[in-house]
Amino acid sequence: MLTIALVLFVSSKSVSSRFLSLVPEYAPIVTRLPGYGGDGPNPIYFHIGNTSPATIDTDAIRRAGRLLPDEASYYVQIPESAPNADDVRLAAMLFLQPSLRSRRASAADWLLTYGSPSLPRGASAEATYRLGDLVLMKLRRG
Repeated sequence: MLTIALVLFVSSKSVSSRFLSLVPEYAPIVTRLPGYGGDGPNPIYFHIGNTSPATIDTDAIRRAGRLLPDEASYYVQIPESAPNADDVRLAAMLFLQPSLRSRRASAADWLLTYGSPSLPRGASAEATYRLGDLVLMKLRRG
């Protein structure tokens, strides 16, 4: 039944509005289907069980991707208690390519951090870029 409804949705916008009026609980999912008129250029950070997508500053992560050299390694430092911590990490993996994500801050050339950063031992910031809630720093060793 749901498959038929989705096929009808994709084929006709008037059917989609009628479908959503009949089953409004599917609206958070249906309005985010590829090809839906409201679909934008950014990923949709939507998790099953949530009624609305997570809010991530994708533009800030895109700017970080433009600043990061292709051959660089980076570390994402974000507290687990931060809202949407996993989404920030996933967005970084998407937009910071082809740079490589490091598993340890001490081995990275760059640090992308949320909130106030704590630098790895023996490192200082050579350059700092404030990108909204995110901060991108080029690290200098020793």
